Amino acid sequence: AARTADTDGTGPTTSETTSYRDFHGIPHDLGTAVVVQSMVFGNLSQDSGSGVVFTRNPVSGERELFGEYLAASQGEDVVAGTRTPSPVAEALNPILLDELTETCARLEASHADVLDIEFTVEGSRLYFLQVRSAKRTPEAAVRIAADLLAEGRASLSGALSGVSLEQIRQVQRPGFDEAEVEEARRAGRLVTTGTGACPGQVSGRLVVDPDRAKEMAEQGEKVILARSITSPADLHGMIAAEGIVTATGGSTSHAAVVARALATPCVVGADEIVVDEHARTLRVGESSIAEGEHVSLDGATGELFAGAFATATQGAATAALSSLLDTARRAADSAVLGRVTVAADVAPVLAAGASGIVFPLDAALAAAGELGTLRLAVAERGRTGSDLHETVAALVEQAAAPVLAAAAGAEVVVRSIDLRSDDLAGPGEAEVIDGLERYLPLGVEGLLDAQLEGLARAAARAGDKAGVRLAVSHLDDVLEVAAVRRAVQQHGDLIRADAFVTSPRGMLGLSALARDQGGVWVDLPALQAATRAIPLHLLRAADPLDAYAARGLTSSDPRVTVDPAVARLFEVLSSRPPTSGASVDGALTVAVDLGTVVTADSAALLHALGVRRFAADAPEVRPLLLALGKAASAPDEP
Repeated sequence: AARTADTDGTGPTTSETTSYRDFHGIPHDLGTAVVVQSMVFGNLSQDSGSGVVFTRNPVSGERELFGEYLAASQGEDVVAGTRTPSPVAEALNPILLDELTETCARLEASHADVLDIEFTVEGSRLYFLQVRSAKRTPEAAVRIAADLLAEGRASLSGALSGVSLEQIRQVQRPGFDEAEVEEARRAGRLVTTGTGACPGQVSGRLVVDPDRAKEMAEQGEKVILARSITSPADLHGMIAAEGIVTATGGSTSHAAVVARALATPCVVGADEIVVDEHARTLRVGESSIAEGEHVSLDGATGELFAGAFATATQGAATAALSSLLDTARRAADSAVLGRVTVAADVAPVLAAGASGIVFPLDAALAAAGELGTLRLAVAERGRTGSDLHETVAALVEQAAAPVLAAAAGAEVVVRSIDLRSDDLAGPGEAEVIDGLERYLPLGVEGLLDAQLEGLARAAARAGDKAGVRLAVSHLDDVLEVAAVRRAVQQHGDLIRADAFVTSPRGMLGLSALARDQGGVWVDLPALQAATRAIPLHLLRAADPLDAYAARGLTSSDPRVTVDPAVARLFEVLSSRPPTSGASVDGALTVAVDLGTVVTADSAALLHALGVRRFAADAPEVRPLLLALGKAASAPDEP
């Protein structure tokens, strides 16, 4: 990593530069930018000073000038956190404030973005030192993007580019149970209140040293980093922490700006606290909290509590988020389905913008505690008195009926029981399901018919007249598809069937499968794993792929990007003539299940290849809508 110049002892060093670039995915061979400018002096006299201002509030997104000013100071005094500045609207000369406000408005209009502006006053004359895109909290990013779009200040592409998928995830993050918070206040557990610098509510173990914060986080602990002030030398600990609290500094201090860039809840300027690194404690008056004890902070209210809180799922997205994602969905012209396992999941998924749901039967049975019943039914099939058909049909009916009722006419795709699932293997796998039967999609005779019967009953109970689609896992042969079609026909128009493709063989035969089946789903994570010959459960884990990638032994991380071999399979599919019904963007329904984590690159590549139907885990519905909107609105490259 290039070493950033550090002439005053406060700039980032090699290790901090490395941490920053690693976190943001910036290559280490880009070098370091250098700005050369003439000097003005904010510490020249009492009618001089320095400040930092944002053209809109970077915490809430509100359309107001937001910043701080410190008289008789240089810029480093404002951002270092060693002194607490005053709000710019109160501290700056009214004439200079008017000039600052007008110029900031013109700069924002010119850049079509919210800006972070550093300025100096020398002898009552205003100088602009630097302007850049402002770091902002996830909540502010969403509101700002929606407002810039509504005001006509930014194109759809420009507005969406100001919001990341991770920021959407942060906006959805659960918060504290309000009843617990109120009880904590009454019980005297409120330690102190500072300035909320980045919203979010988190609990974790108190840590006062950035190195220990990193070590504990790597061991799976959630930590809250407390510092008197922060500097670039603390960056690795700030990245590892769930929350940050500092004793000094304002909302434009190093801690506040970095926390907003990381989307990490942060409280600054909590001047009652004393952070004792030697004793490893945080003190307020006579009270003391030792390192390792639980604390909780609210990055919006600025409150720090002793002890941990339970978290509760937040309500529906803000109006700004809904508006922004509605626009993204229209631009993408795509359908997104969210995965659910119980009826209570359905309403939140549809409220998030999903047009329907994917309902995996084995996951639903696991949630109901019925996997043991299913395994036993499979193990005892054919024995005297056993009835695989009725047992499975009853299990499916019991699990699916409430979900179909909750869907209330929205599209429902039910994924068939997957005997390859690790959960379904269970103890004594060889005794329960023969090895080959487990890996053949129709290997257990009668299992498909039982699922169809159970779905038919569930649809009748729920009053579902729209019909249900059963997506049968791991189909890759036209003879399998023909057998599925014959089984489905016995239930009239109530149930239709799709193929759920998980292998390269299935992808290469997709044309024939789709022609006979009508609808095809592609399980992207399973396909990625099969292409790389990696077990699916290992593909979802951090190790050993993290270490393997760090050693430079893979050119493509299958957890993050579509593998080039898989992309080629989609390219071959999309290049076939539409007369065969095999083109992705023709009348044929080809959908892709992106799994548990959506990435912008994967969504963009698939959208470019013509895929218009997607599924993802429930928390990933909104990030996926944003990713597809970005892909659809991105300007064409020259």
